[in-house]
Amino acid sequence: MLRISRLADYALIIAHFLQQQASLISLEAIAEKTNIPLATVRKLLRYLVQHQIVKSVRGARGGYLLAKPGNCISVADIIEAIEGPIALTECANITQSCQCELSPHCHLKEPWQQINQQLHITLKKVKLTDINASVSSTQQVSSDALQTITTIEPLPIEPSPVKID
Repeated sequence: MLRISRLADYALIIAHFLQQQASLISLEAIAEKTNIPLATVRKLLRYLVQHQIVKSVRGARGGYLLAKPGNCISVADIIEAIEGPIALTECANITQSCQCELSPHCHLKEPWQQINQQLHITLKKVKLTDINASVSSTQQVSSDALQTITTIEPLPIEPSPVKID
């Protein structure tokens, strides 16, 4: 099954919640309103602040708010802040060399990189403002965001000879 981590999901919930706030909001209030444990909110906000998605203001009247408008923050930005570069397989991560033991004999590295790139492009196009949680109890992505997502073309994969020893 392909899924994002629970922490990345929680980070999306926190960022979505912050986008709806007009002013600074405390760590405790974020935890209470999102029903995410305080320690987890603290940890996630640390990552989101490091990646300049959330701004932290210290002091008695301090708190947290988005560092930029929700239409400038993508789902990919938030996932990458928590999990690092998006890579469906070890070979798909183009920022580092493939350490897979099958790499010298595998012919799927380039197709996986293309698939990964399409996924990354799609997640970059979906902005925080496109996520509309108030429509129903489950989060939905606005139709405008879905219309901008490109269709993935079939990848030309040539069959490779199978060598059986």
